[in-house]
Amino acid sequence: MAVLKWAARSRDEEGNLLLDSNPPKGLRKPREKNPNRVVLTEGE
Repeated sequence: MAVLKWAARSRDEEGNLLLDSNPPKGLRKPREKNPNRVVLTEGE
């Protein structure tokens, strides 16, 4: 996300934007309800 935001604001040597727009701007970031993962023991 940070790189896309940077590229949408940065310009090249000729003054053109590196990206015309930030494609995922406005989209929700995926989030999990339970970010804890199940850990298996060595025997499992």
